[in-house]
Amino acid sequence: MVRVVYTASVAFIMILNVLLLSFETTSFEGEIDTISDRPKIEDIVFLNFVENGISKTEKSNSIILLNRYTDFSKEILARIPFGSIIYREAVKYKIDPLLIAAIIKAESVFDKHAVSKRGAIGLMQILPSLVSNPERLYDPSYNIGVGVRYFSYLLGEFSGNIILALAAYNAGPNAVKRFGTIPPYKETRNYIRKVLEYHSYLKQLEAQRIISTLDSKGLLYNL
Repeated sequence: MVRVVYTASVAFIMILNVLLLSFETTSFEGEIDTISDRPKIEDIVFLNFVENGISKTEKSNSIILLNRYTDFSKEILARIPFGSIIYREAVKYKIDPLLIAAIIKAESVFDKHAVSKRGAIGLMQILPSLVSNPERLYDPSYNIGVGVRYFSYLLGEFSGNIILALAAYNAGPNAVKRFGTIPPYKETRNYIRKVLEYHSYLKQLEAQRIISTLDSKGLLYNL
């Protein structure tokens, strides 16, 4: 029984390490360091995790991005502004809360008073024309709720493809549909890169908590 648990634990960690991107960071609150050998955005594909396994990739040798989360993400979010709201709204729509945190980081750097040149407001930079109560967009709970609901809609529009949903969140769904892929806009591609870099960092923190917990329970050791 011990050998079975150990084998399963090691296998889990190996898979987890493969799934997480190994990006270096300066500090938890700081900006992500520039990465010299980043993969092309076109090589990043989303794999739909299903109960019977993982669906076939569109390309081989690609980075895997999964819309999966664990209870440990709640602990990570406790160290992030508005973390409890992010977690509550994200799990409501079965979206990785750490991905939503990464989107907010890229959109407003967690500034609830942020207003873009285009007039987008708040944490998730929502356009007033999209809501019936634009004055409430400065309220973190309302803003995040609207943003997560909209991102959930985009995931549905693009068959769960996180990369295309991110592109649509930035450039608009019509632009993504018109090009049939990530629009060739520098702003959009930089936006996707920022989200993925911060998301990968948060997922590494989540993985470290998982490993630490398994180790504390004596499930990771040499027989």
